[in-house]
Amino acid sequence: MRQENVIPSLRELCGPHDPELARTARPKSLRAVFGQDKAKNGVHCTDLVEDGILEVEYFFNILQKKWMILPICDIFECNNKHAKTTIS
Repeated sequence: MRQENVIPSLRELCGPHDPELARTARPKSLRAVFGQDKAKNGVHCTDLVEDGILEVEYFFNILQKKWMILPICDIFECNNKHAKTTIS
């Protein structure tokens, strides 16, 4: 997702943390559709802007180790030709 004011848009797409509340307040949100309960709510969306970078690095480090994808820098801004490239 790339746009101005992306954080509020992403939070709206995810919906309220509690899937039961999401089904009432935002029935088309990801949590309303896929969430089971507060622990298995369908999607992770950080609450704090400051945590966003830390969480992206954390999850991409896990993916990099599991599927041997290129470092996040190579995939995104540093060298666009590597986008979606994996190492076999």
